[in-house]
Amino acid sequence: MPLSPNRPIQSDSDSIIKNKTMSYKKLLIILALVCLMIGCKKYLNEKSNSNLVVPQTLEDLQALLDRTIATNSSDPSATAVSSDEYYLTDNDWNALSSDYYKRMYKWDSAGLFQPGGANDWGNAYQLVYLANTVISEMGNIERTTTNANDWDNVIGQAYFYRGKAFYNIASIWCKSFDSVYTSTDLGIPLRTDPDFNIPSIRSTLENTYRQILSDLKVSSSYLPQVPIHVMRPSKGAAFGMLSRIYLFIRNYSMAEIYADSALKINSNLMDFNTIGTSKTYPIAQFNTETIYYSSISVPAPLNISRAKIDTNLYSSYANGDLRKSIFFRSNTDGSVGFRGNYTGGLSLFSGISVNELLLIHAECTVRLGDLENGLTDLNKLRSARWSKTIAYVPFTSVSKQQSLDTILVERKKELLMRGLWWQDVKRLNLEKRAISLHRRLNGQLLTLDPTSDRFVLRIPEDVIQLTGMQQNK
Repeated sequence: MPLSPNRPIQSDSDSIIKNKTMSYKKLLIILALVCLMIGCKKYLNEKSNSNLVVPQTLEDLQALLDRTIATNSSDPSATAVSSDEYYLTDNDWNALSSDYYKRMYKWDSAGLFQPGGANDWGNAYQLVYLANTVISEMGNIERTTTNANDWDNVIGQAYFYRGKAFYNIASIWCKSFDSVYTSTDLGIPLRTDPDFNIPSIRSTLENTYRQILSDLKVSSSYLPQVPIHVMRPSKGAAFGMLSRIYLFIRNYSMAEIYADSALKINSNLMDFNTIGTSKTYPIAQFNTETIYYSSISVPAPLNISRAKIDTNLYSSYANGDLRKSIFFRSNTDGSVGFRGNYTGGLSLFSGISVNELLLIHAECTVRLGDLENGLTDLNKLRSARWSKTIAYVPFTSVSKQQSLDTILVERKKELLMRGLWWQDVKRLNLEKRAISLHRRLNGQLLTLDPTSDRFVLRIPEDVIQLTGMQQNK
């Protein structure tokens, strides 16, 4: 769907963020501590007595959706912190001020989240509440021929954000999607109404993913093909998110279909030969591969000054692979830090990008039996990362298993530090790949076995106390 000719296209974030800031002053929306206040009448009383400006127009609701601290900059960090893509030295771990991150790093079973709502659970449900507020208020705004484009865009964004938030929650606090057990495995509280008085009850995993997929499919039917800025969702973003989720629930045919749909909108790749290495963070923010921009607010363990990249992983990048110089920096102690963020800075990228979709398409195409086209996808990506001074030797098909294994290795190397590897381990272990995670800390070898319950994090204890929901093991 083309952009409205009357709507100005913004090429950078300055003007859109300026407009958002003005809108925030207009909309005093209380969104903090949502996850802890579910079913709490005291919160409702405080809300009714506050200086709340109720959003009533499409402009108001768009301003609410443009609250980037909630929609774009607070994606969960737990899957990235828990991953073994990096390690901390004993001194750096001992120096962490947060016991919660210390426990999360070494895969403890409890006490992983600071109480009070300022954590991954609270941030995700804050986004759910924001989306529910918009969806509810949209019922009071008539869709007309005059406002149709904006009306569709607003409702589409709201459904996208809710589906995205629900998925992020499920990826941390639910088991991997195994179709044999989804009707009995615990899902998440599916809050689809902004009313805080409705009790929180965990759904099944089956119903959780049914809701997630439904929200994102609804969003894709309303969103424009191209947004005015990649900080807003688009049809390509919804297709990309659907592709990611179908991959993680191992529905490879649907993951391939949605990856293909997204790539038909944008399949542009950066040529790493054109990227200099002198900058602290060489890859530009809002680059040509970015379809939807969001980021993980970096907690202390993931700071580039602390998080050291696994030495075996770093060594796996061959001579001629420009990712080795663009993704990483050498530290004074001889270790390696990651700097390949698609955020242009310290924050870790968690959005939807062309490189991820190409890898999804490659993996699914091979799984479905088309080895040649799957490796064509992989070679297209990898050649864009290869030095022009060294001849690139394409991957060729030997067997389905070898082709798949090659793609999975490249997936980990390309999508490093996005929180995706933790989710990959969970889904791949359902295929009996028996991937264990390991850390060395203060003279001890820590191991997370493939069947460990600790791949499903425990819900913040204060949320369990307030809601009475069933806790994970």
